Amino acid sequence: MANATRFPISLLTILLLLVPGLVALEIYYRRTGKQSKLSRIQWIVFSVLLSLLSLGLMYVLTPLYFQPLTEIIENISDSINIISESDIFSLSVPTLTSLYIIHVIITLLIGRIYGTVDDRWLNPDRVLDRRPPWQYAFDEANSEEVEVKLNDGTVIQGQFNEAAWDKDEHELYIEDPDEVEYKKGETVGEPVDLGRSILLKGSAITQVIFTKEDPDTEMNVEVEEIPVSIGEEIDEILHDYGEQEELSTFGEDGEEINEAENEENRDKN
Repeated sequence: MANATRFPISLLTILLLLVPGLVALEIYYRRTGKQSKLSRIQWIVFSVLLSLLSLGLMYVLTPLYFQPLTEIIENISDSINIISESDIFSLSVPTLTSLYIIHVIITLLIGRIYGTVDDRWLNPDRVLDRRPPWQYAFDEANSEEVEVKLNDGTVIQGQFNEAAWDKDEHELYIEDPDEVEYKKGETVGEPVDLGRSILLKGSAITQVIFTKEDPDTEMNVEVEEIPVSIGEEIDEILHDYGEQEELSTFGEDGEEINEAENEENRDKN
């Protein structure tokens, strides 16, 4: 019959290898602001590798520290009555649990320290918002107009509803949606009304455009268009009053009248 202690020992070994590495990875990503692209299996593999790497480094470097360290520890343990190996194996479960909690805390500190070093010295110029891009974009949107492009090329315009926004779900609730069609960068035909509202799944969305104009953006106006528009307005006013047909003829008519007056003055003289 199999030994009853084998399964708990194997499980404890797995936890000792897995948990510290998992916590270290989590602390690293939180501290640096990076977004993890690891799958669950990759998380497990990298966590085990981190723990094995730590144990491997300790083992390889034993010629440098093991002999003096053991002598120092034995002297200290004898002087201040630190627990011995035999005492460790006779410890109770609550005591072992407390020691393991201390082990986890030390792992947290390692992740924190490495994240601080990466943030302040290794990559000091990197400024990243800790929110994922999807959450960041819609947290900053204030119930404004959006254009959503779907996987099949469909483009939907509508009002993004901030009240219905859930940062944990990649879904968009759009009010007064219209389907529009673009050709060469310009809309074609009339928008198709899609009803009162529509719920779009994140998996179906390829692009979201926030169409609200930035109030801080300066408007670009072509200077040449200003006199043309003014001239068109004056032409309409002259048409309404029946004075003359085109503003452009005003200068020509004026010149003809002036020439006639000049000729009359010459004849009189």
